[in-house]
Amino acid sequence: MLQAGHDAFDSNGPVQIKLTAGNSVAMYDCCDRLIAMKIVSPEEAEVVYNGKGTLAWKNAGKRQKTDNV
Repeated sequence: MLQAGHDAFDSNGPVQIKLTAGNSVAMYDCCDRLIAMKIVSPEEAEVVYNGKGTLAWKNAGKRQKTDNV
């Protein structure tokens, strides 16, 4: 069973997984652990961050408002 803010579990516990083609990811809440991956080609993505979600959340900067359309 998943927890809010987490996509998967592994031997280290819950993890939030984000994928981007740009230089940022959207985070809506803090998570225990974050894995961020960047698409580098249609066949490949590279892990750009694998660490504490609290550290990423703390350093993410000002939260931006988005409108749901």
